[in-house]
Amino acid sequence: MTDNPCVLLVDDEASPGLLPQDTEQLLLSPNDGEFGGKLATLVGRADLILIDHNLELPGELSLEASDGASLVGVLRSWARTKRVRLPPLAIYTSHYEAFADEIPAVGPAVPLGGTFIGREGRIAPTLDVEWLIAKGADNTLPQISSLAGASSALRTIARDDKASLDEVKRFVAPPAQLAWTSLATEHIGRARPPVGEPETVHGEGTRGATPILRWLLHRALSYPGLFVSDLYAAWALGVEHESLREIVKRAGDFAWAQELAAGIYCGPARELFPRRWWAAGVDFASWQLRQESEIRGSFSDALESLAGANLTALQGAEKVVVVDMDLNETGLADI
Repeated sequence: MTDNPCVLLVDDEASPGLLPQDTEQLLLSPNDGEFGGKLATLVGRADLILIDHNLELPGELSLEASDGASLVGVLRSWARTKRVRLPPLAIYTSHYEAFADEIPAVGPAVPLGGTFIGREGRIAPTLDVEWLIAKGADNTLPQISSLAGASSALRTIARDDKASLDEVKRFVAPPAQLAWTSLATEHIGRARPPVGEPETVHGEGTRGATPILRWLLHRALSYPGLFVSDLYAAWALGVEHESLREIVKRAGDFAWAQELAAGIYCGPARELFPRRWWAAGVDFASWQLRQESEIRGSFSDALESLAGANLTALQGAEKVVVVDMDLNETGLADI
């Protein structure tokens, strides 16, 4: 036993090289003659189950699983029947367009129409998994480590497999003792995590506290609200996107830049997304910048005073963040 998160990989060619070295590795092939018994035993040890989508299973219509996605349904059904709490499940595949014909859970009711990469939060609910991970990508192993670590941390905090709001706040962990910490904590409650209140001595069905991780992945980190992207942060501050990056680089030289950088999300599952910010931290930094603008009579002068020279404010009329049909941010546009 180790203190590292435990990952169970179900794959025809399961090998240690497919998993991060900082995890306890459990490998299982569906071709194993004792597959069912071993799977039932290993489920209780795992913090995360990775299921290869391209499993060599019978492809004809039957009552058995034919691929990784269908194995998810079989596993869920077995867990309900046996009253077994499953850890988070993730599809792990090199077939990036395997779900091109599936209709995502969020957005227009049209097929995905391409790769799932960058759209995991939209398609994962449709497949009833917590996430999808692309085999062979540059960030594959860090993503597995991040997801397994988040699951392990959640299980440690929610020891009774049922998370209260206080436990959710401990899990998401806003920065402590900052001017906006209490506001960020309040925002967590407003984001409506699936808390198991009122608490009882009973567990939360066959999913335990996993719905909290699903909420974090599918809602809180995927869409602006509790957290925001670099583009939203720059827009809220009133600066160009590139200037935001420069401000972060200057965190060691300017107190305001340092306070702003403290708003970068460093909590569980952060490696699964581009950089995210606590919206409460960005709003507070934006308020500080505008207060300084009123004192100096100029936004540009205030920006230079707080973060140095050669930074560019947003120009033109009132702007908004624009998203495409996939709900991906494409830039800013005038109202």
